[in-house]
Amino acid sequence: MGEYPNLEDIGKAVSLNRRFGWEVIAKYYGCYQEFDNFEEAYNGVHESEEDFAYDLAHDIYSTEQLGQLELYIDWERFARDLFIGDYSSEEVEDGKIVVFRRL
Repeated sequence: MGEYPNLEDIGKAVSLNRRFGWEVIAKYYGCYQEFDNFEEAYNGVHESEEDFAYDLAHDIYSTEQLGQLELYIDWERFARDLFIGDYSSEEVEDGKIVVFRRL
């Protein structure tokens, strides 16, 4: 937050800390240098980028909708494509990642 952070940013950081923890908000601030869009960009903590891609697909489509097609999805490549443009990840505790959608 720099040498002389303004009180508004400090207030936002404290408020976000209560719900998400310092490590997660620090990772976001390190990437984007603001807190205004944090809640819109935040996509949770996941085991890996592949785990996030799997969860995202299952949030969009039901198991019935995916059906046997799911057997043919290369989650690693799907994750790579997601993180090339629309999403970013930062490593956090226990080797997990926090995912942010680029706005």
